[in-house]
Amino acid sequence: MRVYWELPPRPAVDEVEAAVTVLASTDTQEEARLANVAREEAARLREAEGVPGELLAVLREARRAVVRLHALQQRKDAAHVVELKRRFKVLDGLIQRASQVVSPSGEGSSGSGVEMEEVVEEMDARRNDV
Repeated sequence: MRVYWELPPRPAVDEVEAAVTVLASTDTQEEARLANVAREEAARLREAEGVPGELLAVLREARRAVVRLHALQQRKDAAHVVELKRRFKVLDGLIQRASQVVSPSGEGSSGSGVEMEEVVEEMDARRNDV
């Protein structure tokens, strides 16, 4: 039980769904933002008089780097949530296996009729109360 308390909070279902959506759409969003940066830079290039081309190139690369860094951070955060879900699923399976070992009937529940979901919810509630 102590091991369970040391875990981070379990991600909510809507957090996992949002993370999966972010992972699926981040590349498209990044490409759109990079295209937008390119359009804005092309407009600036036409308007810029007396500004060295090298300075404009540095500005363009800096803006592209910011867009890529933002997309990377989004992917990292979303992947973390998805990985937490995966790890908790593994842990739930281990709890289920332990329950089956303790319960000789093989039905996955103890003699008192406690289900794995109830144990997990109780452990989550206790951890959140601390």
